[in-house]
Amino acid sequence: AGLDSPSAEQKEDLFRRVRSIDFWSWQQARLADFLTEREQVANALTTELDALRVELRAREAAVDKRVREVDDAASQLRESQAQFAHEVFDRWRNLDEVEADVLTAARSAAQLAAVYGAQAGRL
Repeated sequence: AGLDSPSAEQKEDLFRRVRSIDFWSWQQARLADFLTEREQVANALTTELDALRVELRAREAAVDKRVREVDDAASQLRESQAQFAHEVFDRWRNLDEVEADVLTAARSAAQLAAVYGAQAGRL
């Protein structure tokens, strides 16, 4: 007869156990919901991070391209400056040569004028 019908104490114990299992199940469901939400947030953040990495790589490529352009422009500027300095030096040297030629011609003209002046004075 003891096996057929549980005692009040056994019923109370069984009821508490069922309530504990229900509470534990409820907690596990809340924990699963929380973990699902966290996983969704983590996935969204991972997607956003991946997009930012792609954007960063694109910006790095653009910056690298701009750096190459600036380096090329600086190199061209240095070449132009060197060429300009060379051309100025060449023109300065030509002016010095022309000045020397003018001075030589002026001396020759002065000498000729002196010779002709002396000859004209004798006449």
